[in-house]
Amino acid sequence: MTFSYRTELTTPNRWHGANARASITIHHFGERNNYANDDSAAASVASYLCNPDAGVSAHFVASHNTVYCLAACSDRTWATGTRAGNNSTISIECNPHCDPTTLESVAMLIAVLWHWYPHLKGRGLVPHSAWVPTNCPGLYRKRLEWLRDRALALFPIVDPDHPGQTLKTGAPPVGKYPKDPATASTAALAPDGYWGTETTKVLQTIAGTPRDGLISSQNERWEGINTGLTSGWRWEEYPAGSQLIAHLQHRWNTDTDGLIGPETIRAMQRYYNTPVDGVLDADSPAIAAMQKEANRLSRK
Repeated sequence: MTFSYRTELTTPNRWHGANARASITIHHFGERNNYANDDSAAASVASYLCNPDAGVSAHFVASHNTVYCLAACSDRTWATGTRAGNNSTISIECNPHCDPTTLESVAMLIAVLWHWYPHLKGRGLVPHSAWVPTNCPGLYRKRLEWLRDRALALFPIVDPDHPGQTLKTGAPPVGKYPKDPATASTAALAPDGYWGTETTKVLQTIAGTPRDGLISSQNERWEGINTGLTSGWRWEEYPAGSQLIAHLQHRWNTDTDGLIGPETIRAMQRYYNTPVDGVLDADSPAIAAMQKEANRLSRK
């Protein structure tokens, strides 16, 4: 129950940033007789989607035990055939044979995406045919409910910092990107109101703190309450604090203990002139305002 998460390819066929990430769309490669029913199909399709002449792309390509990430989820790939779809969905291309191994890998990937974007958890998956008249996603059309249910079952045990793996420690996080954001995309942060690895790396660059995409040693008491805090947060029973959070606390004019919590969040919300309630919910106005500020500071 693992897959190889490949990150060496980045598609040029995308628009930078501004993906609303409101859904996950399932595609298939095409007719089954055109594609091998094994891992090799992922490499050939991923290479094709990285060809500028192809004019199409996707965020992920899955076949058997191999998944390629070709674009940051914040970018808009050319996958659905509509501007509305490309602007709002995360696209997964799947081996058309719809074999059990590919199904398991896709379900595991979906569970990881739900960790990165909690507002998507449990939502129905979208077939490509919902955007335009097409036979895509072929055999997957009848397996969408199964994929959702299997992703729900896998959700507690997948490791969102190591796609394709179950929970364990000791390895550096992969994060959401096919490469480091500085090379993968010139995109600014999408002000989506979710604070994950992508946002943290930009903030760390601005602050001059170590750029690892992690918010270290935070009080586990606040983890479940603040659903706008997604990947890269390290929650502990006895927290020591984060250098980046201390830097931000200084900016927000509050105690610099390096710990996120209700008082720090209220100071953040006051600083950005957003509703003050001491909680960072999904699609948080305060996080979105911080992301917009980070984009301005990054351009200086």
